[in-house]
Amino acid sequence: MKSPFKFLDSFELKDRAVFFGFDKEISALYQLAHQSNLLLVYGFSGTGKTSLIKCGLASQFDGPQWFPFHIRRGENINLSLRQELEQVMDATLEPRLPLETLVEEIYDEYLSPIYLIFDQFEELFILGDQTEQQQFAQDIQLLLTQDLPCKVIFIIREEFLGELYELEQYLPHLFDFKFRVEVMNYLRIHQILKSSFDTFKITLESPSEDRIEEMIGNLKGKQKTIQLTYLQVYMDMLWSDAYEQQKDDVAVTAKELPKLTFTQQQIEMLGNIDGVLQRFLLAKEKEIYQYLDQQYPEANLKEDIVRRILDKFVTKEGTKQPVYFEQGGQQLVLKLISDPEIAPQILQTCILLLEEDRILRRRDQSFELAHDSLAKLIDDNRSKEEKRFNLIRQEIETLHKTDHFLNAKFLREYEDDLSKMELKPELADFVEKSKLAEVKKQEEQRRIQEERKRQRELDIKLEIERKTSRRRRNLSILAGLLGLMAFSFMVYAFNLNTDLTSTNFQYQIKSAESYALNLEFGAAVKTLEDLKVNTAKNLNTIQKKRLNELLHDYQEINEWILEADSLSARNWEESDKLGWDKALKLIGKAAAKAPDNINLKTLYEKQARKNAIEAETAYQFVVDYCLEGIHDSVVIDDRWKVAKTLAPEKAEYQQLPKDCKFKARKE
Repeated sequence: MKSPFKFLDSFELKDRAVFFGFDKEISALYQLAHQSNLLLVYGFSGTGKTSLIKCGLASQFDGPQWFPFHIRRGENINLSLRQELEQVMDATLEPRLPLETLVEEIYDEYLSPIYLIFDQFEELFILGDQTEQQQFAQDIQLLLTQDLPCKVIFIIREEFLGELYELEQYLPHLFDFKFRVEVMNYLRIHQILKSSFDTFKITLESPSEDRIEEMIGNLKGKQKTIQLTYLQVYMDMLWSDAYEQQKDDVAVTAKELPKLTFTQQQIEMLGNIDGVLQRFLLAKEKEIYQYLDQQYPEANLKEDIVRRILDKFVTKEGTKQPVYFEQGGQQLVLKLISDPEIAPQILQTCILLLEEDRILRRRDQSFELAHDSLAKLIDDNRSKEEKRFNLIRQEIETLHKTDHFLNAKFLREYEDDLSKMELKPELADFVEKSKLAEVKKQEEQRRIQEERKRQRELDIKLEIERKTSRRRRNLSILAGLLGLMAFSFMVYAFNLNTDLTSTNFQYQIKSAESYALNLEFGAAVKTLEDLKVNTAKNLNTIQKKRLNELLHDYQEINEWILEADSLSARNWEESDKLGWDKALKLIGKAAAKAPDNINLKTLYEKQARKNAIEAETAYQFVVDYCLEGIHDSVVIDDRWKVAKTLAPEKAEYQQLPKDCKFKARKE
């Protein structure tokens, strides 16, 4: 028998009699819906946003006052909006009517105010591009500025609110009428449980209040709050366990729920919610794998086949992602799942079993995870390599939205990773264009450097020829001035020697600066040291001061860069990675010493990214060890110290995860 609880499904209008605990929210939302044609509903995942609209708000209207269209992005939110509206109209209606005309036609046909409800609105920003977002904003702006009986409701997860600011230029009143769905407090949870037990004929083993406290404790687990989704999952599984144990002792009919009793032992056996959904998912993965292995023994399926398929339903941000399919006869063709190791028939069987087990849900021409809570579990179980790929992919996507290509250091540093990663066609094309741009850039730099070198050599040659010509002219004049020849010749010789020395000085200084610009500080130091030895007696005070200052600066920078390279290269043990922090500081000192040197700034940025990625990897290692119950204090402490040292600005890295049950070593 099916449980009366919703598990991972949202409440619908037909469930209004059992949608407990949200009376105040429903009333407030109803008032807001009458005050504005644009309403924003937001809150964290699992707080009941969708149920509050589909069941709570819907229950407040009479039939003629409520004509809702529940719209998800699908493959494109603009197409999905139009398809939902066109479905209710006569097939003879003129195709591709303007959107405002289509809405007006629907109202004339049904004489009911139209509510366009965009659920899981964050999908537009996670999966859509800028063109899709802009077209959508313009369409909604047009609908709201017309005198139409049409209201728009956006339902979005709270952590994606920042994405909406891009729409404000089209929808200036977007944030004027907003409603936050708060997490449930103790009194509401208690009310929901009591009302559910009374309605679903559930009794509790005495003392009943103790049993309720035990259930609330299990629902909280390690979290401070309780999600409506987790409450329904927990109660569904508790009811199913009780039914399996008591079905032989209770009266069961097709129309009425059996009278069940929740006992202390059953509550203890089920455990807290932190593990319930994870255990459910792992159990179903194992069951499906065993079934597939028996049905297709010749395929030699790997044990992770179900998890690999489920991973395709989760975005890199850890939210659920719809996978679209086409029906080819008896065969489902899924667009985003392409794995040469999984035969189409096996894939289809797995998808249908996941749907049967309520892990996947079918919507029109797509499948998706039943709830974001499942997406988070799957994302948490991804490997460190997959998470690193996601960080790299995120950086590529960020640059793809700008006018800048990936630089040579990024392409070189992640060359191996990029060869293994699966990228969207537009991102893969962006990477290839970045490589071509970098090749052209390097060729252009070499051409400019060679041109500058030839020009410097030509300038020096011309200067020498000019001075030689002037010396000859002066000597011929001096030949006619015998009386002044001795004095004039001495003065001229001194000036000539000074000019030649000054020319050579400028040439050598420019050469040293050129070496420094290319980060060849050793060669720059050698050039200046030779200049100091060979011309020390002929330089004036200003030249000596400039030479000594530049030599001192380049010697310091050279020492810092060499030491930083040594520290950064030592990455064979965790303790050695602590030197990367010092390496970053040394490069920072060098960059501060030579603020005009662009390549030093670039070198600093590269080391900073390397430190940030290593800190993220180290801290995630600590989290993973704690989740797996491993308490090797030496290993965890070393990784934690790496995270704290390399990313001191990350406040969350300065504290150990609460799950870690060892004492950190004293410094």
